[in-house]
Amino acid sequence: MDQLILWASVALVFLVALSGMFSATETAFTGANRIKLKKLAEDGSKKAEKALRLIENYDSLLTTILVGNNLVNILSSALCTYIFTGMFGSLGVIYATLFMLVVILALGEITPKSLAKANAERFAVAMAPIMSVLTVVFSPITWIFQKFSGAVAKRTNDPDDSPTLTEEELRIMVDEIEEEGEIEEAESNLIKSAMEFDDKTVSEILTPRVDIVAVDKTTTMEQLKEVFLRSGYSRIPVFNGTVDQIVGVVYSKDFYQKYLNPGNDQRIGDIIRRVRFIPESTTVAKALAEIQRSSVQMLVVIDDYGGTVGMVSLEDVLEELVGEIWDEDEEMGGEEK
Repeated sequence: MDQLILWASVALVFLVALSGMFSATETAFTGANRIKLKKLAEDGSKKAEKALRLIENYDSLLTTILVGNNLVNILSSALCTYIFTGMFGSLGVIYATLFMLVVILALGEITPKSLAKANAERFAVAMAPIMSVLTVVFSPITWIFQKFSGAVAKRTNDPDDSPTLTEEELRIMVDEIEEEGEIEEAESNLIKSAMEFDDKTVSEILTPRVDIVAVDKTTTMEQLKEVFLRSGYSRIPVFNGTVDQIVGVVYSKDFYQKYLNPGNDQRIGDIIRRVRFIPESTTVAKALAEIQRSSVQMLVVIDDYGGTVGMVSLEDVLEELVGEIWDEDEEMGGEEK
């Protein structure tokens, strides 16, 4: 009898160790950083490749872990009851229950999960070969459980309630990746700016009407030259009588090509390029799409009554995404609008 209790005690220690392993593995694979694992895999780590494959089929992995953990916990509880009843008689059941409660919590859950959380990638890589084998061994059981859970999910879940990642959650993920040193601060800011593209409207980035430097279509070439020199801009909007009636835009390169050729007609009408109009509720992302589609460099922003609210240039849009943009004219001291 003493020999049986001894072997049962050895088996109990082994089962508790397995319980801790399963608990730690669950935490490690849940918290492992895929970017770090991919980097390890790219560096030639076969175990990291296996870890990534397991994460890709996470439902099967999780079911394997839960089945394995529950099996060892049930067996360890049964063995502990056998040992304690052999030692203490009928009171052994109570002692075994209390003992296993403490042991499972301390050695099978809290301690291994805390260690795995602090070393998630390392532990996931180390356990990948073992879990790859266990997922195959337990595959018949996991298949049954997955089918059952899938059937329950179909009956209880709202078909329109698909899992989505909110913008705030994505921001948190970007911050965490930046803190881990996987991306630079500039790259993090670029990603966050891109996320704001669909939220921000052109009314937030436009040059307001009162700040627009524009000329009437009756302006002479000499007068327009003074405007280009004084403003430093490389594009000047042209209006018909009032800024609410913008008819186009003149590019500095077109102007000087005509101005420096005395043989040409010196009126500005034939160098006015077309311009596109967008409502002030247009998002920055749609403004960029309009610029690309229509091959223009400036957009006139109008209100509900067709009045000019302001203007948005390609540079305004790009600055919102990647910061201040400088072109050749700006490098010489002028600002392109």
